[in-house]
Amino acid sequence: MVRVLFYASIISLLISAAFLFLPLTFMYFLLGFLTLAFIFSVVFKKKFNTHNLPVLLLICTFICSWILFNFNINVKKLNEFDGKTVLAEGYVSEDPTPHGVYSSYILNIKNISTDGVNYKPILSSKLKIYEDTGFTLNNYRYVKAVFDVSSVKSDEMGYSSDYSENIFLRGNVKRIYSEKEMERKPFDYYFYCIKQKIKILMYNNLNNESAALCNAVLLGDKSGLDDFFIDNTKTAGVSHMLVVSGLHLSIIAQIFSLFFKKIKVPYKLNAVLMLFVTFTVMGVCGFSSCILRAGFTYIIYYVGKLIFKRGDPLNSLGASALIIMLFNPYLFGNIGFLLSYTSTFAIIFLSPKVYGLFKKLYFRGFLYKIYLGIAFLLSQTLSAIFVTLPITCFYFGYFSVIAPVTNILLSHAITLLLFLIILTVLLLLIPIINYAALPFLFFITLICNYVYYVINTLGSLKYAALPAKNEYYIVWLLTVILLFIIFYVKKFYDFSIVRIISKITSALIVVTSVFLIAFANVKDIDKIHIYTV
Repeated sequence: MVRVLFYASIISLLISAAFLFLPLTFMYFLLGFLTLAFIFSVVFKKKFNTHNLPVLLLICTFICSWILFNFNINVKKLNEFDGKTVLAEGYVSEDPTPHGVYSSYILNIKNISTDGVNYKPILSSKLKIYEDTGFTLNNYRYVKAVFDVSSVKSDEMGYSSDYSENIFLRGNVKRIYSEKEMERKPFDYYFYCIKQKIKILMYNNLNNESAALCNAVLLGDKSGLDDFFIDNTKTAGVSHMLVVSGLHLSIIAQIFSLFFKKIKVPYKLNAVLMLFVTFTVMGVCGFSSCILRAGFTYIIYYVGKLIFKRGDPLNSLGASALIIMLFNPYLFGNIGFLLSYTSTFAIIFLSPKVYGLFKKLYFRGFLYKIYLGIAFLLSQTLSAIFVTLPITCFYFGYFSVIAPVTNILLSHAITLLLFLIILTVLLLLIPIINYAALPFLFFITLICNYVYYVINTLGSLKYAALPAKNEYYIVWLLTVILLFIIFYVKKFYDFSIVRIISKITSALIVVTSVFLIAFANVKDIDKIHIYTV
């Protein structure tokens, strides 16, 4: 069990799922079981030769304890305000999320009180607010207002996805007492300012459609994109290209890493600078779960370079998930994170094997290198689609048939677009040479037009996507088990019983962690009105 952090992350996600969808008493039973299992593994470690098992169980026991601690110290206290009128103080740190005719805000709670009961959340807690009356709250201004609130879990509607963002209350505004500048800005405020500066630069120098696409690709901000285009990206299977995740961070990391190498930056300084670049990208993108997963993976990688150790990619993936769970212990409810986590697993673990099969079908000749390039992109796309299939089928209600084609057509275009955007932003920020960005702006517009054309053309085809039914999950599960047996059947004779059991168990855990989300009750919250008096 070498990849102990990877296995621990999967089990921890399942523990998170257990809290969201099973009775609380089960969690206490699970904590007791993990504690006893950990003690047993330590006592009999030498007898059964399971040196990594105590570490695995210790991590899982800690995560289970952390989930219960957060619930008792934070969620349970806030649930006491369910159905009451409260005085809440805090600040909005995100742009409103549009939902057609209404928008939603997230208020970071700093203090909440009612009927003489006052509570300051020890850990991060948020209040979700909906509005459709034109009422606005300004970002990073301290707000003091009266709310009619209810706990997110009180009606079992969409609580899992909110819990994964530390959102435990929702409510209507009755009266605003004050809204003023914050005396001390949080550290993410300065990243928000950088993000706003980049958005303004894009809109001032490009047409609205190109600027909106550039902001989506670079910042993950899709507020400027119309619903028709967003729906087509889902149907075409390329919505991941408009969400800042591992794909975008890897491109940005490669660009800056190549630049540092070209100017001959020393090895250790290179790693330090890349840590700074990675953290800056995470901050500008709002520290979302998707970018955090990718960001922590890169941070672990560069820290490894600093101490001259090579990390295992799956272990790095697991470590990043475990770190994020310290901030969002109910991470299983976050659909974006699950898609990011499972697709990254597919690219790391499954994609090389699929690519190896394509290479066996090779032909020597003039087009060989082109064939390998297409095979590489196709292997990553097919692997990611296969592993994330239960999630996409359940959450979107269909799966994309045209996705392999659109990914091949757009992969290099998005990479080039991201490179040109970064270069253009850097040039525009320097007044003396900002005119040098003009030719790049022209090429950015051309690429944006190409991306729009491909997505809108292929995404609107009649059979670009097929509806998903529950039976598909069973077919998918049986296929995974069959592929696992085929892949490992040749190696079983070399394995001891313990290793065979560990391999089978880990595979089933991977399958189950993805499979369970297909039946998770993740729904949208009812619309909530805000009104002022």
